[in-house]
Amino acid sequence: FVESSFQADWTQSPYSSQVPSEVSGIEVDPIGNKVNAYHPWKKWTIPTPLARGYPFGSGNQYGKYSWGVSPRFVPYQGHKPISSYFYNVEADPMGLMYAQVLQGSAPEPIYTATYSIAGIEIQYGNASNQYVKWNLPQTISPRVVLPQELQGEIELNYLSPWQITNGKFITNAVERMRARAFAVALEAAGAWV
Repeated sequence: FVESSFQADWTQSPYSSQVPSEVSGIEVDPIGNKVNAYHPWKKWTIPTPLARGYPFGSGNQYGKYSWGVSPRFVPYQGHKPISSYFYNVEADPMGLMYAQVLQGSAPEPIYTATYSIAGIEIQYGNASNQYVKWNLPQTISPRVVLPQELQGEIELNYLSPWQITNGKFITNAVERMRARAFAVALEAAGAWV
């Protein structure tokens, strides 16, 4: 969120005057819809470095703690915005894994779920049971020595925080780190092919 990052909000005074007119002047998209001030086309990076605070990551007196600015979106239906509000989007591994657990309920899934030639099968749950399950094939390499427990096939099963807590959405450091570990393993499955 721009409010908690070491960036200035490019839509607010006095920073809005620093945004070039070719960026701030974008009012409509190619099909005539109004473009929100937080749309990526209108984003302008204005760094405002500050001391990080101690312990690290706890922020400082201004509540700033990150260089990351998460994207925002306005919901659309039929190429027209259905709300005047914008929503923050998680763009970290937790957001990636949450998108994966909802993959099974998408009308047209983005990813192919089976790579049989590589021995990889990815199974998706649905909106009610929110999981993604996949395996990493057996690893045998004369050049790379892996611990014995990592040489056989590994099955991974990621449950969303929503599923684990029976309907409460939890986003904390533990869940972000858990999602990061599973995201690396899921990317390894994709790289295997």
